[in-house]
Amino acid sequence: MGAPIKLTTSAHIQIAVGHLQGFIDALTTLEERLTLDNEDVLLREPIGVCGLITPWNWPLNQTLTKISSAIAAGCPIVMKPSEYSALSSRILIEIIDKSSLPKGCFNCVNGIGSEIGPLISSHPDIKMISFTGSTLAGVNIQELAATSVKRVSLELGGKSAHIICSGVDLEIAIPNAIDQCFINSGQSCSAPTRLLISKEDINEVRRISSEYATSIITGNPKNESTNLGPVINFKQYESIQKYIKSGIEDGYEIITGGLGKPDNCINGYYIKIIIINCRYENL
Repeated sequence: MGAPIKLTTSAHIQIAVGHLQGFIDALTTLEERLTLDNEDVLLREPIGVCGLITPWNWPLNQTLTKISSAIAAGCPIVMKPSEYSALSSRILIEIIDKSSLPKGCFNCVNGIGSEIGPLISSHPDIKMISFTGSTLAGVNIQELAATSVKRVSLELGGKSAHIICSGVDLEIAIPNAIDQCFINSGQSCSAPTRLLISKEDINEVRRISSEYATSIITGNPKNESTNLGPVINFKQYESIQKYIKSGIEDGYEIITGGLGKPDNCINGYYIKIIIINCRYENL
């Protein structure tokens, strides 16, 4: 998916392993049958076959998180990885196939999301759907699942804000905010792509952010020095370019960056780091 090698080793892989270990640790204290204070009995039972539809932006992490929780609960799995970043899932499938997990408990279906997703969501033998992805696709899954009264767990898109209050050390806070926004090429559901600051700090923030943005290295994701790789595909690249163009046409101030690709990255779906000042004078 184009994530820099030092990000994949320090975050993509490590977070995935951490989540897997978390489920293993949780199982040591989980009680399937629990008697409550009023002597009612809480019985935890597997819900049945789970359809797990994973996104392309954190492929190994999201896949392991969903798989491990379903296995821990004793549920058979039908997994559908994103067609844009399915390689890590393919390797994981080979590992699971050689494990002691009973045959048929884990199944993987590759294909186009818009074609395979509805089949999983509407299939009467699947009892629960876990989906991470776009809001539009999540709505469609919810509608299709309703016909067979499936349980549905959705983690959808958002527009997260990073709020910096007056009086903080901007020399520390602003670079941290920029890192949090652009990590993984900005392709994270938790990426704080809106930075809210006090009006009196705007000039200082403009200076710090412009200087720090120039220190971020965009380039070949296989290089250890690279901070920012390409975005996942042309569709994503084109969408981002449209938003940048819209901001320019609306007259917002471009602090750094702009349309097109960085001069050193003309091959591939690379994006210039762009910071736009959207001042709200009435706030």
